[in-house]
Amino acid sequence: MGSRTSLWNNGEYGHLNAVLLSLHLIDHPVQWLTDGTRAFWGALFARLWTAFPFTTFAFLAALQAIPADLYEAALIDGTTRRQKFWYITLPDDIVSVGVVGAIDYLVQGRKEDTQAIFEQELARCAPMQERLQDAEQLMPVKTTKDFSYRASRMTGEGWVLVGDAFCFLDPMYSSGVYLALKSGEMAADAIIDAINKEDFSAEQLGGFGPEFLRGTEAVRKMVSAFYSKDFNFGEFLKRYPDCKQGVIDVLSGNLFSEHVEPIFGPMGEMCELPNDITLTG
Repeated sequence: MGSRTSLWNNGEYGHLNAVLLSLHLIDHPVQWLTDGTRAFWGALFARLWTAFPFTTFAFLAALQAIPADLYEAALIDGTTRRQKFWYITLPDDIVSVGVVGAIDYLVQGRKEDTQAIFEQELARCAPMQERLQDAEQLMPVKTTKDFSYRASRMTGEGWVLVGDAFCFLDPMYSSGVYLALKSGEMAADAIIDAINKEDFSAEQLGGFGPEFLRGTEAVRKMVSAFYSKDFNFGEFLKRYPDCKQGVIDVLSGNLFSEHVEPIFGPMGEMCELPNDITLTG
């Protein structure tokens, strides 16, 4: 317990406050365990802190156990340190073909569109050219740099989506558990209200949708900023010190704070952020 509690101790001391103070992200120690949301994230952080070494060694052991001949076969098939292709067989004689590489190599600095970039990388891999020689491309080339998705609708007549059924955000800030529980809490309140009113319409069940979407959009934009090479938090907070509380609120899980939304205007001046999305139903 000593290593866990020393992260925040009695609120006035502890490693976490010391780090945040040294980075000038906070002006005074945060009372982590006196607020329900912060206490939840604190417990989650402590759990991750203790589990990280074990899982790291588990992944390392699994990677070291991969036979060397698989790497040799990949090199023979044309992979390089800069890019690798995947070739996944799907039903109906369809395969998914993609190229994976560092952002600064595949995208940044290139003026071509995604189709041209894919064809250029394909030209560098003779074995993949051979496999695709008689193939027909069925859809345009698409790009992605994170693992986020979202349904276009959150509710319908008699049903509502919560947790990963509605959306999943890149786990960069470990927001998934909190957002899943929060959506379940909001949906439960909406369902109870619907039972009392005997109204199970999409409008009744989805009344919490816009508010919940504010929280998910905050995390999505922070993830996008993290992946941008034009952005770093230290420079951002030096340039816009008034945004400090908003950044702290997002990182501590207080996603619905009044301080959150105002930070994305200034943040958008330093890097490109995704456009706001709305629900279609």
